[in-house]
Amino acid sequence: MRRFFKKILFILKLWRFIPFMKDFYLSTEVKNSYKIIGTIAILLYLFIPFDLIPDYLGVIGFIDDFIIITFIINRMIAVAPDTLKKKHRL
Repeated sequence: MRRFFKKILFILKLWRFIPFMKDFYLSTEVKNSYKIIGTIAILLYLFIPFDLIPDYLGVIGFIDDFIIITFIINRMIAVAPDTLKKKHRL
């Protein structure tokens, strides 16, 4: 459970997340299929957002967005090599 909260805090600190994403996509240790799946998942969500709770409901409406984005990023962190995880303290 502690690792989950650590990852959530990592995502909330955007300035640490951007270098991780750059390193993730430039790394030769990450399989190309993982990079493609990550890219497709992010692009699909950006262009076809599926809302369980409509965004016009205010803060409550953004909860499902946060959960889906967090899930995608968590999967990317999970498949990242240990060298990237150590470099970015994950």
